[in-house]
Order: sequence, then C-alpha cells, then structure tokens
Amino acid sequence: MNPLAKENTPPECLNRPHNPKPLKFDGKYLGPILSGEKSQTIRTTQKDIEKNSTVTAIFTDSDIRVKLFVTHRGGKFYKDLTRKDAHREGYRELSELQDDLKKFYPGMQMYTPLYYYRFKVIK
Repeated sequence: MNPLAKENTPPECLNRPHNPKPLKFDGKYLGPILSGEKSQTIRTTQKDIEKNSTVTAIFTDSDIRVKLFVTHRGGKFYKDLTRKDAHREGYRELSELQDDLKKFYPGMQMYTPLYYYRFKVIK
C-alpha cells in the first residue's frame, strides 16, 4: 500500500487517474454522499469520467471538497430507471428520484438519455 495514502483508503483507489474537472452537486447531497447513502449520480450529459478514476466532488453553498472513486459508469433512458437506481441516489422510492430529476432537468422525457456514475468516498 502507498505509505502516503490515508490508511482507510481502499487499495483499488490508490494510483488511479484523477479527473481534474470537479463534479458539481447540490449542497443537499453532501450529507448523503459522506454517509454512503448516495453512491450514484445521474446526469443528462456524459462527463469525461472513467471507471476506476477519482474525481473531486464540490457542493453548492459549501467549500467542502470530497474525493470520489468511480466504480461504475453507464447509461440508460429515463424510462428504464429502477428502484435500485433510486436507492443508490439516496431515495426510498423511484418516484422521488424521477421528481427530482424533472426539477433539475425540466425537459425530461421517457427517452431522455441519462448517464450514471457510481462511486465511493475516499476517506
């Protein structure tokens, strides 16, 4: 293990490429991300974020920065979202996720392509 890494950083997170462009989140997601309740983000535009890379998360109304390790990335249509996606996003029900996505992206349609990035916090 890298002696400069914090001791609770998983080995698979060490020496991975880092995306210099931060991933922006609404401030309400800071707590759920830190607690592990939110382990995925869904976007309408594809980001230049690779699997097994790290990215810095920044939050509205906060100076806190959180380093994330990207475990998966992929895509699906809005109509194909599942309850499991909702849980990864920190919601109890799929309808809650769908409602929030429509608030962030008002033009959301059944066949709107979405891109997801699953992650874990590097402590």
